[in-house]
Amino acid sequence: MTSLAFISLAAPWMLTGLGLLSLPIAAHLLHRRARRHVQFPTLALLAAASATQSSLFRLRRLLLLLLRCLAVLLIVLAFTGPAWLAPGVASPTADMASGIVVVLDASASSGQLIDGVPLMQNLRAAAARALDAAQGPDVANVIYAGARPRPAHPVPTRSLAALRADLAGSTPTPERADLPAAIARAGEMLATVQGVRSLVIVSDLQATNWSDTAPILAAAAALPAGTRITVVPIRGDAPGNASVQFASVTPEHPVIGRPVRVVARVANFSALERTTRLALLVDGVESQSREIHLDAHQHGEAVFPVVFSRPGPHTLTLAIPDDALAADNRAYAAVDVVERPTVLLIGDDDALSPQAEGYYLLRALSPEGNAHDAPAARRLTARQATDTRWEEAAAVVVAGAGDMSDQLLHRLHDYMKGGGGVLFLCGSASSAGNLQKLDALDKSGVTPFMPTTRRLIAPDAPPDTIGDADWSSDLLRPFDPVGQRQFSRIRFTRTWQTTKPRDGSTVWMRFSDGRPALAAIAVGDGRCIVANFGVSPADGDVAKHAPFVALLHGLVAQASRRWTQEQSPLVGDPLSLGYSAPAAAAGDDPRVFDPDGGPIPEAGSIIQSGHALSSIGSADKPGMYTVRSGDQTLAMRAVNVDPRESDLRRADPAELDRALRAGGSGIEVRAGEEAMSPPLRGEPLWGWAILAAMAVLAAEMLVQVRWAR
Repeated sequence: MTSLAFISLAAPWMLTGLGLLSLPIAAHLLHRRARRHVQFPTLALLAAASATQSSLFRLRRLLLLLLRCLAVLLIVLAFTGPAWLAPGVASPTADMASGIVVVLDASASSGQLIDGVPLMQNLRAAAARALDAAQGPDVANVIYAGARPRPAHPVPTRSLAALRADLAGSTPTPERADLPAAIARAGEMLATVQGVRSLVIVSDLQATNWSDTAPILAAAAALPAGTRITVVPIRGDAPGNASVQFASVTPEHPVIGRPVRVVARVANFSALERTTRLALLVDGVESQSREIHLDAHQHGEAVFPVVFSRPGPHTLTLAIPDDALAADNRAYAAVDVVERPTVLLIGDDDALSPQAEGYYLLRALSPEGNAHDAPAARRLTARQATDTRWEEAAAVVVAGAGDMSDQLLHRLHDYMKGGGGVLFLCGSASSAGNLQKLDALDKSGVTPFMPTTRRLIAPDAPPDTIGDADWSSDLLRPFDPVGQRQFSRIRFTRTWQTTKPRDGSTVWMRFSDGRPALAAIAVGDGRCIVANFGVSPADGDVAKHAPFVALLHGLVAQASRRWTQEQSPLVGDPLSLGYSAPAAAAGDDPRVFDPDGGPIPEAGSIIQSGHALSSIGSADKPGMYTVRSGDQTLAMRAVNVDPRESDLRRADPAELDRALRAGGSGIEVRAGEEAMSPPLRGEPLWGWAILAAMAVLAAEMLVQVRWAR
């Protein structure tokens, strides 16, 4: 590129057009030498004819020549593509490419409709205009900002036509945009550019995505030095929107024939009140519906009772009518219905003896001993548990066990890591040793606290009692004041001295001296619960009190397997689906399918201790993902749109501009057409040259008309 002082020329070869200056000069010379024959009927006409040869008239002809030459010069200069360079900025040479990267917000909110027009249409148009800044040897690229940045081309390219074609076919994703990651990816591309670097961010400026500017500032600070950054917002007010999402499914593991509470939440992100119809679909068929009235910027809940008639996985879908944003009008959940959940009891004492812990546990969990009991309790010795498959049990309770083998301890550890829960009752003398060996299997520890030495209380000494409890917790909330007083009357005669509870553990109960009596801690996807007492008569009278049965059932529920986590993954998150390995072996090789029923070939599976886990890199659409072996469905997992995408309100560009400038990032927020990044090779002057040429031609015409001969 040729540079003239602070003006650069994109097409200096067009200066050859200056040869056209010879045309008005030649016309001037030919006109001056022309001979005119004039007849003189009167002396007055002779005087008028002589006036054309006066010095004043010659000055007029010279002025017209000057104006015509200047008009040609300005027109030729316009075709050279002149651009004004700021002082101190060198013009890029022809072999030094400048670059522009456009980051296009492709999050779920970009799928909104504004007055019936897709917002993405305006975003694409703004991105296309930003690409116009590239000229000649310059390079460019487009990065679509979703959960992970996706560039249109692996590296910046000169093929602007290919970028525009890719841009024209782009669509919104159901993901949430990770703008810092997209900016960082743009920085990697701009680092390969030697000339002027420009980054343009085209976004709807959704407030929930731009509220925390710190990560955006950090990403911008890592850009190559001197990068020009422009944020281009979209004009117009954000439309009102309503969204639906699941709150909970209780119980987490439904039983055939027993009612399930499906609680759904609907939010109104609008300045106006609205009434909407909420429908519940079970396995794709509408089951029930509710009319929900919501005030402006309010959310409400609806409860649907559901009874399942067959075991296995089922799908739940909540839907509202389509509005400004269709992506969040459906929410999904998967539930695994069982005939009867099984609780595994591991112990070596005599379950038929009224002096054994197993005796009271079996009767508390399965009082009738038939199909009416839920859950079903299954009793195994420590040796039997080692050699038997029990990974499908809803929970495991260890009480009255002797010294456990390393194999059994490893299986308990894997069971918890895979999502299962284990309740340890420290009634036997081997409890401390078993827990110490189990705790050593994980560098982060497994138990919420560790029993150390046994505390035996003489018959004539005051027993241990519950002194403090977290009555607001999920476990103890069902107990009313009467039940709470009954807990204080329980007498414990054999407990343990303990270590201090670990960080991250939940302590539900403490003895009067402050020692933990009942606590839990997360282990992988599962949970370890330790009770600093037993339930045999030698340990106290806990089994004789009314709250015992309710407490035991509550602890089993807290320990229930959580392979289907309470929090459903969001679009763009990594996705794992767990199921039992024996079920997988019954048919063909398990395959993972997306919500549209298409197989996911890149899914991988691992099997450990009878538990299988299929994983995919990320879920790219909302809906139900399944693992199937032949015609058998082994696992099901729901994926939903990030609820933060539902609030379409936008950040104020002026306030955002002040926040970004205060952070020293160099990011500039501009609105409207003027927000487009200036060309990479200076501020364009060709428009001004055309205007100046038109002004000169107008002056030339004025001289001819006003300066009569």
